[in-house]
Amino acid sequence: MKTITFLIVLFLQIFCLKSIYAQGVYEKVTSDEQIGEGGIFIIVRIDDNVSMGKIEPINKVSVGKGIKINVKNMNLLSLEKVNTDDSPFEIEIIKDMENVELFYIKTIQGYLYSDSETSTDIEYSTEYNKANKYKWSIEIGKTDNRFVRISNKSTKRIINYSTQSFRAMSSSTNANIQLFRKISVDNPIKLQIGAAKYSTLYYSDKNLVVPDEVEAYTFNCNNEGLQIGKTYKAMDIIPKGTAVVLHGQGSYDFLETVATGVTDPDNVLNGTDNNEIISDDNNDNYLYYMLSLNSSNDLNSVGFYWGTEEGRPFTNNAHKAYLKIPKSDTLQAKSSFLFSDIETETTAISRPIANDVTDTYYYTIQGNKISCPTNKGIYIRNGKKFVIK
Repeated sequence: MKTITFLIVLFLQIFCLKSIYAQGVYEKVTSDEQIGEGGIFIIVRIDDNVSMGKIEPINKVSVGKGIKINVKNMNLLSLEKVNTDDSPFEIEIIKDMENVELFYIKTIQGYLYSDSETSTDIEYSTEYNKANKYKWSIEIGKTDNRFVRISNKSTKRIINYSTQSFRAMSSSTNANIQLFRKISVDNPIKLQIGAAKYSTLYYSDKNLVVPDEVEAYTFNCNNEGLQIGKTYKAMDIIPKGTAVVLHGQGSYDFLETVATGVTDPDNVLNGTDNNEIISDDNNDNYLYYMLSLNSSNDLNSVGFYWGTEEGRPFTNNAHKAYLKIPKSDTLQAKSSFLFSDIETETTAISRPIANDVTDTYYYTIQGNKISCPTNKGIYIRNGKKFVIK
């Protein structure tokens, strides 16, 4: 039976706080709710890897400069620099108190407006003004690309990307830009990963962004043993309700996002939001494991171990994951699974986990541990099946 000592060694080693996000993380706007009461956004043309920068004259037309960005994730962007001549400009969307369906759009230069029904100019003013030309409606597209239609109240011109810049285009033009909303970093999920370099994470109601220098894994169970299922790398999204094993070392901030990630339907990891005894109507049909170390607290022994005698349900810690394997899967009737054959470099973790724990006990198909089989039947020892006739 594992003790809390193992978990303390595994999870609560304290290290220096790492720099997780440089300037900011932005999530793709996919619903009107993300516009809500306003906030900080950037305007992006994903297909061309550009974002709107400073408003400046180009060929005598006042347009938003097209700034090249590195779009690695269609749902999330991370920017190291904003609001400079050679970087994207953040826009502040401010709700019009006289008409909740309209907004003011402001950058560090001033309030954006459109002054002509025929001009492609995007103008700005440092002074607040209630005139209709300063007011914009924002409509989120319903298709997968979620193109955003930002339309001026007075001129009906929409902000679009054309000829390497962002311009006020005709209302008959199809929208071709997206909005990305800045994610708040005020209340991140903070997590320490100790010297063993592994931890677990589970939230039933939060989509979380994987920070730099961390990878997250789901696990699958098949005839070849316990294997890594899906890998979530930096800036990927761990979907709510997905239990994962984390690999890293140090202190990390996981930001919440409304953007969704890809789930793993074959994940054999589960989790709880509270400190609670694992509850399942079919407890007798499964074996339950916690992430821990061996009885010697050897850092190289990190892996999944029975949380109680004979693999029965145990009290799982809040927002932690546990492993649940059917007893009917005879290959998995083991008291532990080591991570020892997984390479320590984060980028190299990809191979299956070998079932190589040396164990002198035998196990029945039901998972019961015995010193020596005396009755006829099928038994498991060190992952191998024995038949006593």
